[in-house]
Amino acid sequence: MREQSVRLFEGLGWIDDELISEAESQAAIRRRLPARWLIAAACLCLLLAGAALAAVTGGFGTRLTGMFTSRTEPGSDLTESGYDLSVDIHRVSLSELTGEVTGVGEKIRTQYEDWDLLSSQFPGHWQRRFDSVEQAADFIGFEGLRCPAWPESTLESAEVDVLGSPEGALLQVTLETFRRAGEIRAQEFTTLFTEHTGQEELTTGVRTTEAQGYAQSFYTTEDGGVCQVIASTPLESGYAGLDGYLVQDGVLYHLHLSFRQEEAGRAEDLLHQWAEQLA
Repeated sequence: MREQSVRLFEGLGWIDDELISEAESQAAIRRRLPARWLIAAACLCLLLAGAALAAVTGGFGTRLTGMFTSRTEPGSDLTESGYDLSVDIHRVSLSELTGEVTGVGEKIRTQYEDWDLLSSQFPGHWQRRFDSVEQAADFIGFEGLRCPAWPESTLESAEVDVLGSPEGALLQVTLETFRRAGEIRAQEFTTLFTEHTGQEELTTGVRTTEAQGYAQSFYTTEDGGVCQVIASTPLESGYAGLDGYLVQDGVLYHLHLSFRQEEAGRAEDLLHQWAEQLA
């Protein structure tokens, strides 16, 4: 389900013209990624909901609103496991973005203007792949954006995903990376929400069709930052998950680690090192 969700999400978006010549090689890279990389497929598909959320522990942050295992939706024979988080975060002004991403709004506006109802693509989403995290961060150009160092890992991919309105206003900008640290797979989602998302509550969550359990904990960094941690039991593949969420300076940072049980201690250490660099 998660892998299918990611493929559907990618299929709905417009790809920048500069990527067309690289489409075959990029598709090959996507196919080589194992399904277990995609455990957090829905994590950064953030939904707009109700009224504003009160600040968590006196500041911005995330809050667990529900966990469930093998839940059946009314009227459906399918079961799903997952959890939901509310996100309380500062909305970034577009004037704070100084990179080339500011020109993406016009491309998204054109998507809506040129959209054919019979098309398999849906407007509002744009993405571009970069050779390095630094290039992707420069493309965004947000001063408060932090990119943790991963000295013992291999970068598989780095890309910027943008959601926009029919008028061409940027709503959400995400820097997404895939890494490998030995046998541990790591996905990072670094997300900015702009002033155009309004004052609605933001929520994020995970869904899988397997019977998976979850447990919540918190890690406090040396500087007093609070990282919310969600641990998940192993899937049929044998890979368990560890997710960290931290809000800092108007940015939502999310790290997902996928690992076999014998690597659980090292995965926890990696998550703590990641959080320390952000708080």
